[in-house]
Amino acid sequence: MNTAEILLRFMDRVQQLVETINGYIERGFEFFREAKEWVQKIIAYIESAIDALVESMGGRPSTVNLMQDDYMFV
Repeated sequence: MNTAEILLRFMDRVQQLVETINGYIERGFEFFREAKEWVQKIIAYIESAIDALVESMGGRPSTVNLMQDDYMFV
């Protein structure tokens, strides 16, 4: 009977340890979810600032069609 009690106490402590580790992992996941949201907001802000800067400088240049007759070599 003494061995069974020792094993039960050991298993209870192992279960408590696993639950504690699981709690820390869940907190870590939540932290990274919030960090991801902040990074996405920062990236969106930087993209809008770059677009505004480009528009204030005259916009993006149009792409040149390299398949025009002047550029074709046979």
